[in-house]
Amino acid sequence: MATSSVAQLMPRSWHRVYQKNLSVGEEYKATIAEAGGVKALVDLINNADLQRIGALPWQGVLSLELDKRFHIDAAIGTQQSDKDQLEHLMQARVNMVVDGNLKRTNEIWKENLNSWLLFIRINGLNIYGSGELDGQGTNWWSCKEKNQCSMEAANSLRLLSCTNVQISGLKLINSPMMHISVGKSTNVDIRGITISSPGDSPNTDGIHIQQSQHVMVTDSVIGTGDDCVSMSDGAVDVSVHNVACGPGHGISIGSLGIAGTVATASDIYVSNCNLSQTTNGGGSGFARNISFVNINMNEVRNPIIIDQYYCPHSSCASKTTAVQVSDVKYLSVAGSSTSSVAIALNCSQTVPCTGITMDNVNLWSANQGQQVQSNCIDAKGSVKDKVSPAVPCLSQ
Repeated sequence: MATSSVAQLMPRSWHRVYQKNLSVGEEYKATIAEAGGVKALVDLINNADLQRIGALPWQGVLSLELDKRFHIDAAIGTQQSDKDQLEHLMQARVNMVVDGNLKRTNEIWKENLNSWLLFIRINGLNIYGSGELDGQGTNWWSCKEKNQCSMEAANSLRLLSCTNVQISGLKLINSPMMHISVGKSTNVDIRGITISSPGDSPNTDGIHIQQSQHVMVTDSVIGTGDDCVSMSDGAVDVSVHNVACGPGHGISIGSLGIAGTVATASDIYVSNCNLSQTTNGGGSGFARNISFVNINMNEVRNPIIIDQYYCPHSSCASKTTAVQVSDVKYLSVAGSSTSSVAIALNCSQTVPCTGITMDNVNLWSANQGQQVQSNCIDAKGSVKDKVSPAVPCLSQ
């Protein structure tokens, strides 16, 4: 649809409090307040003040296309000196119900917005419904493949500095880049969602978690062109449970310490999932207290991999430092491998991997009649029970 008015698509009872029509091509910026018990948006477009209150219920929206960013910020437009007002806005709760289909227009943005649906500094955000968020990223993927993009592709749904967030029930498809990006946020619960994009779509991570703590991802189905769930610098206390992953690169802790930066990730628990790959990049810092438990694999390339010098490009420079990897457990991991090396522990001579534990690991070749093997460099740890293929560098 060429132009859509949000007000026209809302129940009549809401028209009294919502006066702003949002059309295709217009960026919506809002702050948050409460009025009469209604979780409402304060319209700040055209220098509107806090008296202009509008509510935005999304249920019933059958098809709405937006080619700009929908941007809700709990502190935008407020004066830092007005502490009471700022704290009130920061404590407001926001409910976003998506029972219809919301689409981003299928075109390349001329502005570097890097996110489509953006939520900033909100304490108490609930995004739910049976609807679909369609990033329509095909043009972005083609642009990236041809190295013709002048702007960074957009993440479909991005959380930044949010607290106490719940996302449930939604389907997200075809994001230009990451489908859900969680940054600098705390207490985030993502459950019962479906994420889908083609297996060859570039950088379309399902859920990316960075600089965030106390994050749960459960009971979801994710298939993308990149990691189903990726965790990088600053991911602490993350639980991924009962996630079906594929296609994609798997569930990974990676890209730590890119370009020599100090990076950390810790207290990560992955259980009852289909795991494809884990990677750790060159740099400094630590990745520790990480567990993979009850993981089933089917025709997976590199089922178990730790690579302290991971390089996604052929031009990466060699590194003399590495992220410290310690206390990593693989417990009850089984399935088939399409690569001849099913277990690869490629650790640094200067910063070896320590505390690697394997217990009840059974990996075999997906190719009939072929065998799999392990590769182990500068890794230290132990084997508790049967591990196949054998990993000689780990003590019995």
